[in-house]
Amino acid sequence: MNEAGGSRKKRRGGRRPRIWMLLFGIAVGFLFAEAVVRIGGFDWRYIRKIAFYQDVDLPSHEAVADPNIRFRFKPGTAVDYGRYKVTINSLGFRSPERPAAKPAGVYRILCVGGSNVYGANLNDDETWPAQLEKKLNALPGGGCYEVWNLGVSAQGGRQHAALAAEAIERIHPDLVIVSPSNSGIMPFLKGGPVETYFERDPLLWRNIVVGAELPLPPLLSVDAKAWLARHVRLYRLALLAWVDKKVAKPTEVGGGQYEDQNVKAVRKLLIDYRRQTRFAFFLCPHQFCQEPDGDHKRRYTSATNAPVLSLEAADKPPEYREIHPPAYVMTWYADNIADWLRQQGLAPACAGPAVLAPAAAVR
Repeated sequence: MNEAGGSRKKRRGGRRPRIWMLLFGIAVGFLFAEAVVRIGGFDWRYIRKIAFYQDVDLPSHEAVADPNIRFRFKPGTAVDYGRYKVTINSLGFRSPERPAAKPAGVYRILCVGGSNVYGANLNDDETWPAQLEKKLNALPGGGCYEVWNLGVSAQGGRQHAALAAEAIERIHPDLVIVSPSNSGIMPFLKGGPVETYFERDPLLWRNIVVGAELPLPPLLSVDAKAWLARHVRLYRLALLAWVDKKVAKPTEVGGGQYEDQNVKAVRKLLIDYRRQTRFAFFLCPHQFCQEPDGDHKRRYTSATNAPVLSLEAADKPPEYREIHPPAYVMTWYADNIADWLRQQGLAPACAGPAVLAPAAAVR
């Protein structure tokens, strides 16, 4: 009995070193693989492949460090793109050169949105913000209006909110018109940095984890998986490879999560600045502005007291429903917006300094 028992103890004791050696080998193998991924940058190759880029009129734009903005107009640039010219003033708006300090008697309107506001494929004076300024100043009691264009192609709600907040502090508009048209993920500027935004914005990893529905490791929460994706490069590579293989449209990974953040950012903007300016929403006739996915854009406006102009073009030719319509359609936009602003009391007749009561609180 003693000999048999001793034999069993020896066998058990012999297994322990093997287990420890196996665990040690796994740990060494993991560290080696982690080092290979880090040195080779294989994870970032997938990131660049999955990323969604803004690649229109690049010379007029610049990348910025703020993860809530990523890119904006490049101040003081004038670029001839052949069919149209784009001029950005020294303050970073597609508007005429003007001082940041608002002169007495001037009524300032700030227009924020995507490429429809920016005026893709149009000259500076053909965009609807530029034509809105002309229309308002031509109306009885006009002559004091400035309309500033801060529409940037491909930008969404978080970017609109961040740029608008900065502009409100800088130029003190009397009215901010928000025109949401893009939904889902926030794009990067083509040719600009990508890695730095993932390092500064943990939500990026969380959104990818949610969108990818990665099953491993089991029993871990979304936040735990997002932490692994942010800090463990080998796990990050596995996640991105899964996305590239399993998700039909990699550029839309986590799109729903992004849109929740877009809506939240715009609503917060209206709350934070309700005592400094008034707000209104303009929804262009294109489906991106109206209802791209189940009454989508109404989410921006439903919990606010801000008035909404939803411009319809069902009885118009097809070009009136394009996201980048020709200049004469933008003239139609401007006519409708100007008349609506007057009806809403948001464009009072010029009679000395323009003073408005604080906007109604956002519910």
